[in-house]
Amino acid sequence: MDRSEEMSRAEQRILYARFQLAHFFSLYFESTPAVLRGGDAAGDLEVSGSDHIPNRIVEGFVASVADHLRAWYRASAPTDNDSRPFLSVYADYTLWRAILEAAACAVWILGPDEREERILRGTRLAIYEWRKSVPLRHADGDFDQPMARLHAEQEAVVRRVCIAMGFDFDSLDRKGLTPSAVVNGARNHLGSAGQDLAFWWTVCSRYAHAQTLTVMLLGVRTSERTPDGETVNVTTDAELLADVVGFGITMIDMLVSLLRNGGFERRSRTE
Repeated sequence: MDRSEEMSRAEQRILYARFQLAHFFSLYFESTPAVLRGGDAAGDLEVSGSDHIPNRIVEGFVASVADHLRAWYRASAPTDNDSRPFLSVYADYTLWRAILEAAACAVWILGPDEREERILRGTRLAIYEWRKSVPLRHADGDFDQPMARLHAEQEAVVRRVCIAMGFDFDSLDRKGLTPSAVVNGARNHLGSAGQDLAFWWTVCSRYAHAQTLTVMLLGVRTSERTPDGETVNVTTDAELLADVVGFGITMIDMLVSLLRNGGFERRSRTE
């Protein structure tokens, strides 16, 4: 049965957003990354002596945004008998947390006008990744050797950049970094949207970590009586999700602007 006549304004907003976002990730997957000669990205590469820090790190976060957007697009597709977007209680917010966080990381690196600060932030995120990629042990107690080699290679890359830039690897390592710190730092490069980033990222994070109280408070609750007593059903608040998605589009637009201004390009695979 087609239930489009029951579609709410929020659900219409989500469907329109899906159309806009599909254009973004389709262009992304049909192209390859490049840097504009004479742009900030090209200069950052030359000064840092590394194509990884900060440029590849930025491109990695953009790839994460595009990949998670495509996953959300597919997960929220209307079903055969219902033209409304398919909404999930937890998964939508989990995917959007990843999108907002990856976009924030890229914005945090790209935001400063000073080249040294951009490279420093890329270096700090590289150290954070290196710390989080400590080799795992198999059940027999032996380290995963490919992972161990990659971990050593990561450290070597970061140390080379630190030497080139005059950064102290050990002090940056001790200083540490957290996703919330990056999100808070990215706020400074988003103008009036900065406060919204922290709010929506926190909402999505609480869903992603399955905080039941948040789900109960922010979801749509209905109750019904069963032979075992009264039970409460919780479904997604489409209005809340539409606001998350709407902010996500704003965030991605700002990220794209920073990428263009920084000399990052996408070139069609057919050229």
